[in-house]
Amino acid sequence: MFSTLKNSILPAGVALAATVAFVGPANVDAAETASATITLGSHSAGSYTYDLSLTNTGTSGSTIGTFWFSWVPGQSYLASNPTVVSAPTGWENGPDSQSVGGAEQGASIEWQATSSAGYLDAGKILSGFSFTTPDAPASVFGNSMYSFNGIHPSVLTAFVYAGAPFSDAGAKFQVQPVPEPTPALLLGAMGGAALLILRRRQTATMKNISA
Repeated sequence: MFSTLKNSILPAGVALAATVAFVGPANVDAAETASATITLGSHSAGSYTYDLSLTNTGTSGSTIGTFWFSWVPGQSYLASNPTVVSAPTGWENGPDSQSVGGAEQGASIEWQATSSAGYLDAGKILSGFSFTTPDAPASVFGNSMYSFNGIHPSVLTAFVYAGAPFSDAGAKFQVQPVPEPTPALLLGAMGGAALLILRRRQTATMKNISA
C-alpha cells in the first residue's frame, strides 16, 4: 500500500483538465459528472510530484465518493508505484490502489471518502489529491507502457463513483492537458540539465562572436 500524507498543498505548475461522461449510478437520482485538474509541482532528478483537484459538475443531489486515477475496472496504467500519496481532509488513499506487477500490470491510485460526510457535492471543488512518483511528465501525460488487448491507454484515464468503490456503475473520463505540455517541459523532465548546458554554450558562442 502506498504511504499517505494528508493535506499536501503543492506549488502551481502545468494544469490539466478533464471532463467525465455520465453513466447512471444506482444510488442517486442526479447525474454524475466531474472535471479535474492536475498540476506538476516540485520535481528533481527521479522524483516528480503531481497535485490534483476534483470538481463535481453534476446536478443537485449528485455526489462523488471515489476518485480513481490512472485506472478503469481491471486495468491500471502508471508505470511506477507512487512513493507518497496524499489525500484531502475527509479522504484517504483507498485499499484498492494497485501496485505494479499485479494482475492489472501497472499502478493506480484510488482515493475515497472516509465517510459519506466527505462526499463531494454538486458544484464543489476538492483539492489536496497528490502523489510523488519516479514517472516524469513524458510518462504521466502519455500512453501507458502496458498493453491491454494490444492497446496502450492514456495514463491520464480516471474513474469516479458516486459513493464507495463499485457502489454504482461509475463514470470513466479522460484527462486533457490545459495548456498542452510544451516541448520544453517534456525535455526538461527528461533532460533539463542537458538543455541548460546547450543554452549556456549558445550564449557563450554569441558573446565570443560579439567580442
